[in-house]
Amino acid sequence: MNTQGGNKLAQDVVIDGKLKFVDRLVFNGRLKGEITSEGALALQAQSLVEATITVKTVVIEGKVVGNVMATESARLLPSAVLIGNITTPSLTVDSGATFQGQATIGKPTLASK
Repeated sequence: MNTQGGNKLAQDVVIDGKLKFVDRLVFNGRLKGEITSEGALALQAQSLVEATITVKTVVIEGKVVGNVMATESARLLPSAVLIGNITTPSLTVDSGATFQGQATIGKPTLASK
C-alpha cells in the first residue's frame, strides 16, 4: 500500500468522536465514532475502528466494526476484518480478509417501472 503523502496518525493515537480530512489519511490507531472525507483512507494493520466511514476510497488492513460507504472503491487486504455493511461501486476482497455483513456493489440504478 502506498503510504506516501497525506496525513498520518500513528498507532498510539486514540480518537473518540468525528474525524474529518480532505485529501488522504493513513491511520494506524484506534477510533470510535465517525470518519468522513472526499479523499482516500488507508487503515493500517494495527488500526481498530468502531465507526461509520464515508470516504472516496478506502483500503483496510486493520479491523473495522461499522458500516462503510466508499464512493469510488474499497479494498480489504489479507489482514482486514470488516464487521458491518459496505456500499461501493468497486470492492476487492483479498484472500485471507474477513468480511461479515452485506455488500452493495455497483453504481446505483433507478428501479424499472
